[in-house]
Amino acid sequence: MKNKVWKYDNQGNERSLDEQLVRRENDLKIAKAHVDWYNKHPLSSNEIKNNITSNLIFQTKKTQLNNKEAIEFTTDVSSPEMVWGGEVYNKLRGVLIKMNDGRGLVVIHYQGTTFQKNGDFISDNKIFNQILSTFKFVDSPESLLYGYTHKATGFSFNYPSVYKVAEQPMNGGIDLISLNNNDGVKIDIYISDNPDGKTLDELVNEFDVEQGEASIPPSEYRKSIIAGESAIRRRDNISGKEKVFFVHNGGFFEFIKFFNNTKKEQNEFEDILQSITFKGASVYNFGKVSFPYEKSWQIEESQRSNENINTLDFHINSLCINKEPKPIVSGTEMVCDVTIVDYSPSYFQLKEQKAILDLNQFIELMSSQGRDETMATPIINNFVNDKNISIIKWVGPHPLSGELIESYFFQYSDQTSQLHFVHLFGDPVRISANNVLLKSFVNEIINSVKVN
Repeated sequence: MKNKVWKYDNQGNERSLDEQLVRRENDLKIAKAHVDWYNKHPLSSNEIKNNITSNLIFQTKKTQLNNKEAIEFTTDVSSPEMVWGGEVYNKLRGVLIKMNDGRGLVVIHYQGTTFQKNGDFISDNKIFNQILSTFKFVDSPESLLYGYTHKATGFSFNYPSVYKVAEQPMNGGIDLISLNNNDGVKIDIYISDNPDGKTLDELVNEFDVEQGEASIPPSEYRKSIIAGESAIRRRDNISGKEKVFFVHNGGFFEFIKFFNNTKKEQNEFEDILQSITFKGASVYNFGKVSFPYEKSWQIEESQRSNENINTLDFHINSLCINKEPKPIVSGTEMVCDVTIVDYSPSYFQLKEQKAILDLNQFIELMSSQGRDETMATPIINNFVNDKNISIIKWVGPHPLSGELIESYFFQYSDQTSQLHFVHLFGDPVRISANNVLLKSFVNEIINSVKVN
C-alpha cells in the first residue's frame, strides 16, 4: 500500500477508476476503518458484534452523482451476519466518487432490508439514496474565480480566489489595482488618462522614461490583442518583471507582473489577461469634464447660450442626464435626473470691471439669487472625489419653491486659461423628497467626474 499500486502503474500513471476498484477488492482496510470508527462513535450505543470477514464478493456498476463520475459497489456478508440494534445487515453497499484532485471519496452503507417508522416500512436503501442526492461538490479554493470591475472605466477581469485585490487612487488621477497571492506573486495594474490621444508606442516610451528604463532592452518583446485592443507585452528576466500595455476608450492600462518563473503562476496571469472585458461603461466628454456612463442612459446636451447674473455675463453649456430614457417633447423643458451646467464668465467684462471671480464667489453669486435673511443658512461641505477633484457641496432651500437643493460645484481652466465653474445637481423635486435612488445616482456621477 505504501506505493499505492492500486492507484498508479509502474510508470506513475493513474489507473482507471474501474481498475482502482478491482485492485482494492482485497483491501478490507477501508471498510474495516469505517466499521471501527462507527463502533467508537458516541451515537453507537450498541457495538457491531461481528466484523466483516474476508468472504466478500464485489459487484460494481458505473454511475453519476451530481455530475461526478462514481462507481457503486455492493458485497454480500456471508458469515457471520452483522447485527446492530436488533437489525440484521447482510450486505455492504458503497459509492466511490472521483474528486477533482484525483482522490476518491468512499461512502459506506450497511444495508438491511426494511425498517419501520410510524407504522410504515421504509427501505434503508431509499434513505441512503436520499442522503447521496444531497451531496454537493465545490471546486477547490485555488480553482475558484472571483470577478473585479473598475467602476469608473468598466474594466473587468476574473482572478483566482487565492489572490487578494486592493485599490489605491494615486496622484495625477492614476488608479492602482494590486493583486497578491500567498506565493509572493504580485500584479500591479495602473489606469491613467490619455487626454492627448497619444499612440500606444508614445505612451510606452513615456512610461520607460519615467521609470528610468528607456535604455534597457527587454528580454522578450511582442505584440498581442487584449480585450480587442492592440497590446505590447514585454518581459525582463533581469528585473523579474513582465509588462503589458494597451489603450482603451481614452485610458492607458499598464500591467506589471513580478513573476517567480513557475508555470502555474504564468498560466494564472494569462487567464487574467484573457478574461479582460469592459462592462458597458463608456466615457462622456462634456468640454474638459468627463465621467463614465452606461450606454442605456439618455444624455442631451444643450446649445451654447449666454446669461447675465448680477451684471456678469456667462457663456453656458448644459447637460441633461437620465438613467432611463424619457420622451422629448418639443417646446417643453425636460425634467432631468442629473443636470450639469458649465459657466464661463465673459473674459472682457471681467477685465473691464477688474473683477476676480473664484469658486466661492461664484457659489455666493448663484445662491444669493432671490434669497433674504429669513431663509435658513445653507450647509456647505468641501470634499475630494474619487478622481482627486476638489468639490464644494451646497445644501439649502430653493429661494422660490422652498425645495431642498443639493448642489455640487467645482472649477477648472481650459486651454486658454479661461476659468470655468461647473454646477451639478439632481432633480430638486425628488431630492427634496429624499429619493434615495436619485441621490445614489447623483453620488455615482459626482464621485467619478474628472477634468481632462
